[in-house]
Amino acid sequence: MSLRLYPSCYPMNTVAIFPVKFWRYQVEWKVGSSQELVSDLAELWIEVIGLFAGLIGVIAWVPQIREVWFTEKHEGISLPTFGLIATALSAWLVYGVLVRSLSIIVANLAALGCISLIILGVVRLRGYD
Repeated sequence: MSLRLYPSCYPMNTVAIFPVKFWRYQVEWKVGSSQELVSDLAELWIEVIGLFAGLIGVIAWVPQIREVWFTEKHEGISLPTFGLIATALSAWLVYGVLVRSLSIIVANLAALGCISLIILGVVRLRGYD
């Protein structure tokens, strides 16, 4: 018997956001070989590593958010560059949804939120209409 606890690739039939179905976590007992257990654990660790990398990437934006929103310094921030970064993150988000990678989806949603906060703060400080 092996315990499988990982993001399942089986879509839930009850939860759909637009045409994209998100998946559930499943705990399942099954009789299987130790090789299957190793494979399942490898999949779990790959997602954990991806989530950790995404967390570090999001934490990296926190000083910039603080600089814009709390100290109100916006000099040197290029809005076209941040727009391009937001476009790249959006493309990665679409890719994550297509390949059903929880870590890619979560990391890019969080990073897009950070980038959006920075862009909104700069627009507010510069007085664009």
